[in-house]
Amino acid sequence: MHGNKPGVNSGLISDSRTAVATIGEPAGRGDRAVALARRYGLHVLRVALGIVFVWFGLLKLFQVSPASGLIGDLLTATVPAVPVRPVVMALGAVEVVIGLGFLSWIAPRMTLLLFLPQMTATFGTLVFLPGSVYQRGDPLLLSLSGEFVVKNLVLLAAGVAVLAMVPTRNEATRPPGHPFAATHR
Repeated sequence: MHGNKPGVNSGLISDSRTAVATIGEPAGRGDRAVALARRYGLHVLRVALGIVFVWFGLLKLFQVSPASGLIGDLLTATVPAVPVRPVVMALGAVEVVIGLGFLSWIAPRMTLLLFLPQMTATFGTLVFLPGSVYQRGDPLLLSLSGEFVVKNLVLLAAGVAVLAMVPTRNEATRPPGHPFAATHR
């Protein structure tokens, strides 16, 4: 241990709001970066989700998405009577709406109500199209399509993290300064 040198972080964490620092690191060196990440991180994540959803949705609307084939295969395997092209176009429109919702943050609950089922549905491919997503039938050996689907776990987790920014109905009505008042809108 480095003892109790003035200006040196001991590396101990006193509570959940204390920045984590390396033992012996001068206090404050990483704290500013941590403070910025805490203040803006979820907003950056929200905007990134918005950009990705608008982009992917537009690719579907302009019929140039590489995911359209996988979506079509999933539809054919699960609901063969449904025409693929209109569903892909509708999915693209929904994704653009989700993306604009994340970017504008005007109606976050509605955005998340569209986002969560849309993201959850993408995992249907793992169940209904195992030949497309697993190599040699081994769920640990993902194909390119499988990697494309499994990476949606990150998007889903990001959406859940952004969901934490939405104040509950009780938080939204509490006066500013209250410990549980809404800080993000």
